[in-house]
Amino acid sequence: MRIGMVVEAGKGFGLGHYMRSRILASEFVARGWSVDLHLRGDLEVMAFRPYPPCTLRHTLATTAMDDLVHEVVHDQQSRSWDWMIVDGYQVAATQLIPAGAAHCPIVQFDDLAEGEAAATLVINSSAAASTGAGRLLGGSQYALVDPAYVAVGAARIVKPGLERALIAFGGADRADWTSRVVTQLRQAAPNLALDVVIGPLNTSGMVSAEAERLTVHRSPDGLQQLMAQADLLIGAAGSTVWEACAAGLPMILLQTVDNQAHMLARAVESGAAYGHAERALTHLPADLKAMADRVVRQTMSQRGRQLVDGQASQRIADRMQDTYSGSIS
Repeated sequence: MRIGMVVEAGKGFGLGHYMRSRILASEFVARGWSVDLHLRGDLEVMAFRPYPPCTLRHTLATTAMDDLVHEVVHDQQSRSWDWMIVDGYQVAATQLIPAGAAHCPIVQFDDLAEGEAAATLVINSSAAASTGAGRLLGGSQYALVDPAYVAVGAARIVKPGLERALIAFGGADRADWTSRVVTQLRQAAPNLALDVVIGPLNTSGMVSAEAERLTVHRSPDGLQQLMAQADLLIGAAGSTVWEACAAGLPMILLQTVDNQAHMLARAVESGAAYGHAERALTHLPADLKAMADRVVRQTMSQRGRQLVDGQASQRIADRMQDTYSGSIS
């Protein structure tokens, strides 16, 4: 099959869409399917984490949306896509999905609601788990993570006390939550060693790497090793949450943008994290005190690993294959 993937990534979009589409594209390539990537945003994200083999078309975020829709639908028809994948809020709000649905089935990633009506399949890993053959692929079983995080979780040993925290607020962190959290942690838990991740699109405040017991990691190649060393994660309620769940890493989460509300609720309700929708750090000292209890962290670790097993890409590809076969039988 030939798959067209329309993805938003870069400044203003973050890296979440790109990273999960990359995992899914790897599954497609492993099955011998061909991939056409239409990337809207910043091309530099591909240098940070290369994509699987694909043909590439790049569109600037400033390109008129009508022109974008015309360009994508033209590619869809001329390249005879068997499926189109759409992962980006702005492109999904255009006429792209209704226009494209006339030519091939469409998978839409939608973390906010139920998806565009014209989409064939809608993936929302933060939704309640779906059952049956409906178009919604909902629940954490559809959370796309690298299997390496599952291996980290399988090997995790929860230590008696809190020794090391990982601070990660995504690829951009435009509001500079990183610096604010580090400042409060230096006061509330001065003996806690900190691994601070500065994403490739982070141009806001910078954390000094000279402080004692603090290590800054700029655009690391994945967080697997850092999660393996950490006792907890403090970060945004974005796509990194699912990686931490797979790695069995307890979390303290903050909702930093509106589209993280469902992810935050899912992680907290499952018992894998403490989290707060209000955009403030008032709860951080109390959360740290509670997580000093090893039993609390063991429970969080187990709950997280129960949520995410690293098999989402296979499930999605299988569903696409079954749907496609049924449509041409």
